Amino acid sequence: ERILLQCARRRTDTRGGGVVRLYKNNTDFEGHSYGCHENFLLSREIPFQQVIDELLPFVVTRQIFAGAGKVSVEQDHKARASTYQLAQRSDFFEVIASVDTMHRRPLVNTRDEPHANSARYRRLHLIVGDANMCEYATALKVGSTALVIDLLEVGELPACELVDPIGALKEISRDESLCWSLGLAGGRSSSALELQMLIMERAEALFKGRDEETDWILEAWSSTLESLGRDPQELVGRLDWVTKKWLLDAFVESEGLDWEKPEDRIWLQSQDLEYHNIDPAEGLFLMLEDQGQVERLITDEQVLKAMVEPPRDTRAYFRGKALQKFAD
Repeated sequence: ERILLQCARRRTDTRGGGVVRLYKNNTDFEGHSYGCHENFLLSREIPFQQVIDELLPFVVTRQIFAGAGKVSVEQDHKARASTYQLAQRSDFFEVIASVDTMHRRPLVNTRDEPHANSARYRRLHLIVGDANMCEYATALKVGSTALVIDLLEVGELPACELVDPIGALKEISRDESLCWSLGLAGGRSSSALELQMLIMERAEALFKGRDEETDWILEAWSSTLESLGRDPQELVGRLDWVTKKWLLDAFVESEGLDWEKPEDRIWLQSQDLEYHNIDPAEGLFLMLEDQGQVERLITDEQVLKAMVEPPRDTRAYFRGKALQKFAD
């Protein structure tokens, strides 16, 4: 975000007029969506169909804590326009698995470029997630997914089959009752929260005490699910969909707006967009962060250092060092 903010400001300076603004979000509210891609190394030994089948319940239900929140519904004229959704990306998925990322988007992308020993590893490329502003939500999203992959690799991921994964993704996102009900194979039913608790408890039983980072993820995952079941308002400043809804509700009250009125929803969508503005002088999330109302996991000093010194075990480190040495 900070690197791109520098770029936007420099581009503004060279334009001779107007301001370049960048938004870290996933929709323009006009039917277009752009992704937030995650990449994980995965053992090549596991058949990919098994990966798809076993990951789907987690991938579909993860939005209850990883969603960035969204005013209204796109791609579905039958849906209630005034709906507030958990996630921005959920409107845009059509198939279970494919290599596409722009058309007929899949819940599990089949792109496989491991950037490692391809005989041992495959690349799991997830495009189903939202771009989070909250550091806490980002860490929990990526950390919980990494632990789920660990469960998958040791054959301990709880088995359950969703009747309609694509339908469930959309229904969970749009369920303002927060019941998040799910249909399972065999006529059984569950909820997104119950499935997440089941997976989290299995990870806790196997991996608790493994290392400090794992224990942080497990504690964050467990406490977040408990708060979601009790009162999501406890997660203002930690989860984006909760924080954004809290802001929007305050805006509705102060301006006397009505979610059901199309002209008022345009205002709300503009506030939704400004939540994701990466300029601290304008962005609503960054305003909250500046006021100390958002939970930080890293310091500004660490951010500034990371802008010029990427972690040594990343591709960014190799790229940066190559550019330093061979810039000419």
